[in-house]
Amino acid sequence: MFRTPWRQSLCWWLVAASGLLVVYGPALHGGFLWDDDVHISANEALRSGLGLARIWFEPGAVCQYYPLSFSAFWLEYHLWGLDPLGYHVVNVLLHAAVAVLLWQVLRRLRVPGAGLAAAIFAVHPVMVMSVAWMTELKNTLAAALALGAIWAYLRFARVGVYGQRPEARGQTSEDRGQRPEVGGQRPEDGGQRVEWGFYLLALGLFQLAMFAKTAVSFVPATLLLILWWQRPRLRWADVWPLAPMLAIVIVMGRITAQVEGRMGATGPAYDHSVAERVLIAGRSFWFYLGKLVWPAHLSFIYPRWDVEPTAWWQWSFPVAAGLLMAGLWLVRGRLGKAPLVASLYFFLCTSALILGLTLDFTRYSFVSDHWQYFGAPAICALAGAGIQFLVLRSWCFVPSPWTFGRGWVGAVMAGLLLMVLAGASWRQSHLFADEETLWRATLRQNPESDMACDNLGLLLLRTGRIPEAVFWFKEEVRLHPRDEAGPHNNLGTALLELGRIPEAAAEFEESMRLNPNYDVTHNNLGDVLNLQGQPEAALAEYQTALRLKPDHGTTLANLAGTLLELNRAREALTAATRAVVLAPDEPVARHTLGKVLHALGRNEEAVRAEAAALQLRPDYPAAQVNLAVDLMLLGRGAEAMPQLAAVVRLHPDNFDAHNDYGLALAMAGRGPEAALQFEAALRLRPDRAATHTDLGKVYLLTGRKAEAAAQFNAALQLQPDNAEARAGLQQAHVGGE
Repeated sequence: MFRTPWRQSLCWWLVAASGLLVVYGPALHGGFLWDDDVHISANEALRSGLGLARIWFEPGAVCQYYPLSFSAFWLEYHLWGLDPLGYHVVNVLLHAAVAVLLWQVLRRLRVPGAGLAAAIFAVHPVMVMSVAWMTELKNTLAAALALGAIWAYLRFARVGVYGQRPEARGQTSEDRGQRPEVGGQRPEDGGQRVEWGFYLLALGLFQLAMFAKTAVSFVPATLLLILWWQRPRLRWADVWPLAPMLAIVIVMGRITAQVEGRMGATGPAYDHSVAERVLIAGRSFWFYLGKLVWPAHLSFIYPRWDVEPTAWWQWSFPVAAGLLMAGLWLVRGRLGKAPLVASLYFFLCTSALILGLTLDFTRYSFVSDHWQYFGAPAICALAGAGIQFLVLRSWCFVPSPWTFGRGWVGAVMAGLLLMVLAGASWRQSHLFADEETLWRATLRQNPESDMACDNLGLLLLRTGRIPEAVFWFKEEVRLHPRDEAGPHNNLGTALLELGRIPEAAAEFEESMRLNPNYDVTHNNLGDVLNLQGQPEAALAEYQTALRLKPDHGTTLANLAGTLLELNRAREALTAATRAVVLAPDEPVARHTLGKVLHALGRNEEAVRAEAAALQLRPDYPAAQVNLAVDLMLLGRGAEAMPQLAAVVRLHPDNFDAHNDYGLALAMAGRGPEAALQFEAALRLRPDRAATHTDLGKVYLLTGRKAEAAAQFNAALQLQPDNAEARAGLQQAHVGGE
C-alpha cells in the first residue's frame, strides 16, 4: 500500500542527503567543539559495554539523561573512534531525514508548498548550528523520531490524506470522493477498525525521541493543535489517546530536571522570576522569528540581554506576541486555523521552553540557533504555503515535493530562494571548520561573550600561543571580574606558563577566594608553591584538591612528584600508580611513575613507564631525558644518546636535556662535547652547583685546569659543603703548581 510513496521518500532522502553533504562540506572535517568533550571525545562511558549500560540505567553517568543519543555516540565511537568526519556525516544524513519526514507530515496535512517548506528547512542557515555541531545529534535524531511519531499518530487518527477537512475550500468529504469518518473510524467498519499498530508505533517513536532529547516533549501538544485544526471540533476520543504520551513527558521531564540540577544548572545565573521568564519568552519569540525571516549575523553565542521587569519597553515583546496570537484567533474564520496553529507551535517549541525549564545554556545567552530547530518547521511551512499562494493566488494541493506552481515563474522563485539559503548555510558552515575560526567569529559578532574568550584562550594555551591566551583570559576576567573562579584560574595558568609566578599566584589566590572548593585551583596553586621551593605547602594544596575530587589523575601525579621531592618515595609510588590507573592516557602520570621508579632503583620498570609516556606524547622532553638517564644506568648508552640529542635539538632551552646529555657524553669519554653541553646548561641555570662541579671535572680531564678551578669555586659559592667541588679545586691547584 505504501510501497510507492516510501520509495519516493527514499529517493528524495538520497537527493537531499547528497545536496546537504555539499552544503555542509566545509564543516565535515571540523574538530570537536566546546562540550563535545563531555559528550564524545572525553566521555569514558563510550569506551566499553559497561559504559553503555550506565548510559541507560544510571542517570547522571553522563552529563544528560539522553540515553538514545549517547548510545548513538557510543556506536559511532566504536565505528570510527574520534574521527570527526563520521559524526558530521551522520548528522547531515539525519538532517536530510528530518527534511523528508517534514515533507511527509505536511503533505499528509495537505499543506500547500509542502516540498518547498521542507527544502527551506533543509538549507536554512539557522539549522547549521544543529547540524554542524557534533553534540547536536541530539537535535537531529530527536527531530526525526518526533516527526515519525507525529506521522504515525496522524495515520492512526486518520488525519490528512485519509481524514477529513471539510472546511477546506468549502468542500465536503463526499466532494473529494472520500467517505466521511466519525471519531477516526469508518462507519462501514462498524466502529471496530482502528489501526492500533500505528498508535503503538507513534508511542514507541515518541518514547525513543524523548530518550534522544526531552525537548521534544511538545509532541502531545502539537498533535492536539493539529487535531483542533483538522477536526470541526475536538472530542474526548481525540484527546484520551494522548494521555500515555503526556505521562512519558512527565516522567522523562523529572529525570532530566534532576540530572541537569546535579550537573550544575542551579544558582543565581539560572534563577528567574515568573515575570522575568515571561519577558525572556516574549523577546526570544521575536528574535527567533527575525532570524528565520532574515538570517543575518548568526552567532554561536548571542549577547545575553539584561532582563528588567521594571522597564516598560521590555513588556512590548510578550504583549506583541500575545496580540499576534489574539489577532490570528479573531481572523481564523477568514484565514483558517493554520496560521494560528503554526504560530502557537513555534512559540511552544522555542520560547515556551524558558517558561518551565532551567536550561544550562541560559548562563551564556537566552537564545540559540539550536533551540529553534524543532520550531522552525512551522515557519517554513507558512513560508512555503505563503509563497505558493502569492504566485498562484489559490490554495492547491501539489503531490510532488519539488513541483511548485503550474508555471516556470514559481519554480524560478523557489529555486532562487533555495540557492540563496543554501549559499548562506555553506558560508555559515565554514565557521565550524575548526574551533579557532568558530570562537573568533563568535567574538566578532558578540565581543562580550566571556564563554568565547574562555574557549579561545584555552585553545591558544593548548597550542602554545601563551601571550595571546593571556590577553583573552584578561578579557574574560574583565567581563566577569567578581563572579567566577574559572577565569582567574585560567589566567593564572597562562601566566604560570610564561614564568610570571607571582602574578600567577595572585590569580590563583583570587580564584580560591571566589570558590574555595575549586579543586583545579588548589592543584595549580600547588604547582606554583613547588616552583617557589615550598614542597610542604604544595603537598597540602594537592591533598586539598584530592579531597574535593579524589579521582583526578593529574593531581595524583603532582602529589606523587612532590612526595618524591620530600624523599617519601614509597608513598609517591602508591600515588603515581593510582594516577596511572585513573588516567591511563595521561602522559604526565606515566612520566611521574617513571621518576618514582627511577628513585627506587627500579630502572627497567622506569624505562617502560617513560616509554609509555612517550608513546602517548612523542614530543615530551622530560620523559625523553629521564628515559635516556635510565638507559645509561642500565648500560644502554648507545640507546640513550639519540634521545638526548633529539631533545637538545628540538628544545635548546631545556636545562635537563643539556645537563644529562653532558653527563652521557662525559661517561662515553667525549669530554669536549660534554663541556659544550654543560656550558649550555649553565647559561640556562647558572645557579646549579652540581652542573658547575661536573663541568669542572670535564675541564680537569681535558687539561683546562684554570677554568676547572673557576667552576669549582662557583660551585662552592652556591653550595659551600660540596665535597666533590672542594676536592676538585684542590686537584686543580695541585696540578697548576
